Amino acid sequence: MQHPIHIHGQRFLILSTNGVSNDNLVWKDTALVQKGDTMELLVDMENPGDWLIHCHIPEHMEAGMMSQFKVI
Repeated sequence: MQHPIHIHGQRFLILSTNGVSNDNLVWKDTALVQKGDTMELLVDMENPGDWLIHCHIPEHMEAGMMSQFKVI
């Protein structure tokens, strides 16, 4: 199953997917990660505070597919 992964309060670039470079570098706050894929991100951590990263599918979030992080 694919997962729309969202990072609160920050923006990121997808540098590569499965080791293949991404030529379309645009700032995002959500990426659709396909089943079995890995992504390399460059995250711009300029917004201080306590934030979440999570899957946007509510059942997945409730099952624990989320985490907190702090930017200082």
